[in-house]
Amino acid sequence: MALDDARRTKVLSPTMLVMRRFFRNRLAIAGLVILVIMFVFSFLGGLFTPYSQAQVFKGLEYIKKDYATAVYNTDLRMTMKEGVSFSPSARSQMNLAIGKGSSSFTANDQVYGLDKMGEDFYTIQSQEEVFSALSNPKGFVYKGSNLSDGLKEAFEAAHGAGESSFTFEGTEYQIEAARKNITVYASQEIGLASKMIYDAADPQDSSLVNSFEFRNTSQTAFSEGADSFESDAVTYSLEIDGNNAVISKDGEHFAFMSDISVEPKISGVVLNAEFKAAARDAVQDRRNEFTLEEEGAEEPSRFLVNRVNTNYYIQRYEASEVIRM
Repeated sequence: MALDDARRTKVLSPTMLVMRRFFRNRLAIAGLVILVIMFVFSFLGGLFTPYSQAQVFKGLEYIKKDYATAVYNTDLRMTMKEGVSFSPSARSQMNLAIGKGSSSFTANDQVYGLDKMGEDFYTIQSQEEVFSALSNPKGFVYKGSNLSDGLKEAFEAAHGAGESSFTFEGTEYQIEAARKNITVYASQEIGLASKMIYDAADPQDSSLVNSFEFRNTSQTAFSEGADSFESDAVTYSLEIDGNNAVISKDGEHFAFMSDISVEPKISGVVLNAEFKAAARDAVQDRRNEFTLEEEGAEEPSRFLVNRVNTNYYIQRYEASEVIRM
């Protein structure tokens, strides 16, 4: 039995039509292959890679953290002999006397002498009146008891030379003149005032470094530009660089002195003397950064210095572990 053309036509379902059109499209076939590969690799990829799914990739990056601040000291700091007190009112009068350029001042009925030994460096003496004298064309009329001829001669020689002090038999005397009335005081050094800040290389030596004798002799040597000084029968070398200085004993750093104050920015951090000295050198030399070899560290630590007005902010580069994406 013969079939006509209508009965020879094959009827396809909608699904078969879609599948036929899909497989005729080469781009669609390529996308399908890629999807199949990705699906299979998501399950079998671990067999071909050395990394597990839970492994985290970490690394070190250096970040800047606030560490310390520095500023030039503008205040005179007092160092008194052991057992000597110096009241706040006496300090106020001393500052007024320095501003006026006076060599003496009075506070709480006590007369003090003031000697300028160098830039921003003064020694302070307590003064007790010994005698007074009235000047006239024939000489001096003295008022005082037990005045030796030698003391009078020493006074007259100093006064005639226009000096404000003299020494007689190991005692220093100060001359204070008010026109014809002259008063002579016996002076005893009791302290000093300076803008210098001291740091002992070894904290155990702090009491010695902060003593009047040590600071007086070292500050005097610094003001004179000397390369050494002696304190309590011990000789120290002095290396001066601008307003910074390194004090050494037996070839080892013993103390540091400077007019730059360096303080920690973070509470609980203790800055050692070596760091303060390095920071002061950087500030004085106007450097933006410096390095410092620290005990136990594999490489020198790096610090940045940022100036804001009169303050210097010091930041430290610290290694921090981060997760790399």
